[in-house]
Amino acid sequence: MNGSGMVKLTGLWKNTKDGKTFLSGSLGTARVLVFPNEYKKGDSDPDFNLVLAPKEEKDKKAHEAKPQDLF
Repeated sequence: MNGSGMVKLTGLWKNTKDGKTFLSGSLGTARVLVFPNEYKKGDSDPDFNLVLAPKEEKDKKAHEAKPQDLF
């Protein structure tokens, strides 16, 4: 960042669910998730997929959508 023209948007944290590792963070009102591309067949296919999901409210988080719902 320091004068390189890059802007930090968010930080990402490494998570593991069901033995699969992914990155997660937040960006405004969205949740940012980065998953390895399990369907990669060639060099022209991406190594990772970036997914945006609605950020869950803290009260609803424990009772509604769970991380496995996003796979």
